[in-house]
Amino acid sequence: MKILNKKGFTLVELLVVVAIIGVLSSVAVVQLNVARDKARLAALQATMDETFNAILLCHDEGSTIENGAGAACKNWAQPPIGVTTPVTENGVMCSSPAMNWPDFPEGTTNIECWHLYGEEYFYRARIDGNIVFCAEGDGCTTS
Repeated sequence: MKILNKKGFTLVELLVVVAIIGVLSSVAVVQLNVARDKARLAALQATMDETFNAILLCHDEGSTIENGAGAACKNWAQPPIGVTTPVTENGVMCSSPAMNWPDFPEGTTNIECWHLYGEEYFYRARIDGNIVFCAEGDGCTTS
């Protein structure tokens, strides 16, 4: 009688292991994308909080807040979308004290600022379908 020493795995066993690894890796990739989106939103929120404090400092010093391309932030009673002032990254925000707009996280769009009722400054930006809105007295919020 011949005795076979079974060494190794069968093709079915290997395919089952590959399928399990594939399912687990697809779940991990989805979770990684969600975490990446949350991190980008948090980075935008932090950048906008810091920048809004700088806007308030410029305003307190009596400087005109500019959009980075030489134009003042629009003065609107109620700014509808499309008539606010687009912001240029790294452009001049105010001259005294000298400050520039920051680099916003990758994927940030529609960065806009405006001046309401001649007193309060507001600005907002969008990232991954979320809007971060900063208002004087209220700080920055996400919706």
